[in-house]
Amino acid sequence: MKTNPPVAFYRAEWPKDFPKVILNAPVGEAARHPDYYAAKSGDLEAAIRLTSDLINKEAIAKLAVIIKR
Repeated sequence: MKTNPPVAFYRAEWPKDFPKVILNAPVGEAARHPDYYAAKSGDLEAAIRLTSDLINKEAIAKLAVIIKR
């Protein structure tokens, strides 16, 4: 049986001007949503409900500022 050679992973340093991370919601909040598992399974309606409930307008505004740069 032929096996593939191991893959070597490495981390590159982020550029100094790379934007800070913008958090839309606390970690795990999506997984607690009642539509989470249906959305993960491909249910588009459930995914729309989940994203509509979790969208953070403040995070979107911060992203808009970064994109306009």
